[in-house]
Amino acid sequence: MSCGFRGRIYRLRAGWGPPGSPRPGVAPDRVEAALDEAIAKAVQEGVTDAQVAQAARQLTAGAAMARDSLMGGARTLGAALAVGLPRDSVEFWPSRIRAVTAERATAALRAVLSNEGSTTGWLLPAGGNRA
Repeated sequence: MSCGFRGRIYRLRAGWGPPGSPRPGVAPDRVEAALDEAIAKAVQEGVTDAQVAQAARQLTAGAAMARDSLMGGARTLGAALAVGLPRDSVEFWPSRIRAVTAERATAALRAVLSNEGSTTGWLLPAGGNRA
């Protein structure tokens, strides 16, 4: 959390929420509207092959870098085992991520991102002023 911001917005949909932080002097309502617009556009247009490929590169690069340290791989494997996942879920995760298609990602996006039942929460400074 940055001390320079006057609030934080979280749009929660199916347990997930993209965060938004207004710049000083920008009303939080504008950030909320921009998030809603971006989500509506993504749901309507879906994702492209290039976007999925970029996301897969970023995710798998992060996984490779985590395994580059002695503790990173052990921590990842331990976390998976602690919640009952098999060892293979960690071992083959990068190849499973690379196998995601734009069609599958778009279907998941449309299944999860919906205004139905969504909730917006505001984390405000002391005094509760949203301006």
